[in-house]
Order: sequence, then structure tokens, then C-alpha cells
Amino acid sequence: MMDGRFRDVVDGFFDSCGYRVHRDPEAQWAGIVAMDEDVPLPRMKLDETIAMLVLAAYWQQEVNVGAVEDRAVVVATLNDLFDRYREMAQHSGGGAISAARFRDILREAAQRSLVEIGDFDDEQQDWEVRIRPMIKLISGGDALQRLERYVKSEEARFPQVAGDDA
Repeated sequence: MMDGRFRDVVDGFFDSCGYRVHRDPEAQWAGIVAMDEDVPLPRMKLDETIAMLVLAAYWQQEVNVGAVEDRAVVVATLNDLFDRYREMAQHSGGGAISAARFRDILREAAQRSLVEIGDFDDEQQDWEVRIRPMIKLISGGDALQRLERYVKSEEARFPQVAGDDA
């Protein structure tokens, strides 16, 4: 994937299948994502979208401070990631994803090689989660638009009473 001699062949093959190859030669990673509407893919549910945004935000924060491993992988724990989700949800008054559902979403992400989940650590009562850099490519504009629509629908369902400080 990274060898320049085969770049055109690899890119051409995936392009013909409706996918685009993304490379970061400096960090030495490559990933494959579907091109816009050319490949019919299942849409993420709202809770999956939120979890992916949490992963992307955590990954980006760690990259910003240089806390990355080889190939731009960021190491976290499931409990740290879930705590981050709760912090983010607290500001919006939400918090509907349970810890078990969050873990299930991460397991689904692991099947797509977005993350790698280690074995359960009995001492820490936690799992190590290795977040791969592809997370930044799948948590883009569509996810943000869906969240904005959700927030608007929730605001319409539960309008804030004027002068209500609570």
C-alpha cells in the first residue's frame, strides 16, 4: 500500500470498486474508505456516530500533544473513553449511551479495524483500546450534520421555558 511503485495499481483497483485509499507516509499508515455515494453502506445509528466522534476527539487531542505510538495509533482505555463521552454528553444534557452499549459500539469498530481492543485487565477492571488514525476519516461532516439534526429535533421536543435557568 505504501510502496510508490504500486501506488497507481492499488489506487486504480480500489477506485474501480468505489473506494479511495488514504495514506499518511510520515506516520506510515494507510486506510480505505468508501467514496461518497458510490458504495452503498449502512448508515451509522446516532449512538454509533456519537461514539465515533468521541474516539476521533480523543485521538485528535492525543495527537495534538504528541502522545502517539507508531503509525499514529493512540492508546486509551475503555473507561477513559466512556468518561470522555459522559463529559461531552453532560454539556448537552444528554448521556443516553450505557457503558455496555458503548463497549459494544467499540467492538463493532474493532471489526472494522478502527480500533483494537485488548484483553480485560482484572487488576484495572478495564480494557486497553488502541485508536487507529482512520477514525478521523469516518467521523466527518455527515456525522456532524446528523448530530445537528438530532439536537434540533430534541430542542423541538423539549423546548426550554423562557427564563428557566435550570
